Amino acid sequence: MESLREVCVERIATEINDAFDVESNAMNDVDRNEDLLSNRLIHSIRNALGQPCGHQGEINRRSNLYMAVQAYKATGRLEQDHGDIAIVVTDLDHRITGTGFYEAKAESHDGLYPSYKMRQLRRLESKTPRLAVVMYERHAKPVSDDAYFCSLPYLAARKITPLRHCRVLPASWVRQFPRLEAAASQILPTSFGHHFVTKYLLGRDLDYSRTSANAIERWVRVTRRAVPVILEIVISRNPDWQYTGNPVRILPGSIATDLLSTRREPLALEPPINPSI
Repeated sequence: MESLREVCVERIATEINDAFDVESNAMNDVDRNEDLLSNRLIHSIRNALGQPCGHQGEINRRSNLYMAVQAYKATGRLEQDHGDIAIVVTDLDHRITGTGFYEAKAESHDGLYPSYKMRQLRRLESKTPRLAVVMYERHAKPVSDDAYFCSLPYLAARKITPLRHCRVLPASWVRQFPRLEAAASQILPTSFGHHFVTKYLLGRDLDYSRTSANAIERWVRVTRRAVPVILEIVISRNPDWQYTGNPVRILPGSIATDLLSTRREPLALEPPINPSI
């Protein structure tokens, strides 16, 4: 059994963005591909969620959560050189589990995103609630983590905006454009860290209509590819929660996700016994 670690929510987005910027800048140009970039992004998330809260948590404990995170990758025939990411968040307090997905596209030398296909994204978006598109930029580009300014580009242009190497747009917006760069020129994308925290980590845009196993299995069938990186996060406001984390195992050469249905969900756990009672 493992205890959940205390994490300061307000700092997670910035730490993820900063960590990925460092990772992106350190990569050799010949190594840049969506698969490797996605693994670096997951590494940045795990580092941010794994950092102890320190003294800041004593000042404002209301902003903190206790969480654990694990990530793993599909192998064999399910593995492809692409950057799709599944996010599974389990809230132990409310006993709910939701799933979110990122479809990743990497920028090329000419400023385009060669793996982006509007028809493909329309198909994915129609079957995947709240799908988001991650853009791995070769050079840092402006982001807006303010929903008001993000929706009004002429105001956003007057505002000093930070630059990030990983940006996000909702698929519902992107699918209207034949080119991804055209979609990003109409409204400023948000930073990945901001989207991850506000939309997925805190549960706003997660899919609760089906179990995480069924959601991931449906995604694999829709794309005819595996989700190579699955990130599972367990959160609680109770520091006494303990859990056993056993990642989903997809066998090499498998073309289905039958093992997902046998996974033991952390929701089945009972709250820890208070010895003082």
